[in-house]
Amino acid sequence: MSRADSLLKISFVVLLFCLDVILATAQRGEESSPPRLDYEVVPDFFHLPPGEHFVEPAGIAVNSKGHIYVFHRGKHALMEFAESGKFIRSIADDLFVTAHMVRIDARTTSGRPMSVRT
Repeated sequence: MSRADSLLKISFVVLLFCLDVILATAQRGEESSPPRLDYEVVPDFFHLPPGEHFVEPAGIAVNSKGHIYVFHRGKHALMEFAESGKFIRSIADDLFVTAHMVRIDARTTSGRPMSVRT
């Protein structure tokens, strides 16, 4: 491949990138305000066991019974709470090193009602 061919390919890639940026900017149009979220902040909602605290929470999920699962990077990485915020239990202590995500499946009859990603 000659130097001229290389320069032509590089120029073509740069041109495509510039066109992409221009089109993305043009499609944005007017900036709209973000939608208003309807929620109420409840300070100290979760009732953690004495001496426990959340360390970098990575995921929160709610099952069909209203139980809240918090996946965080602390010693008890996966914690279950009642819908009132009362601590129920920790699950799989010391099993996870780095929390990333927790998800409740829509069908709990699958035998795997919860999936966790580390």
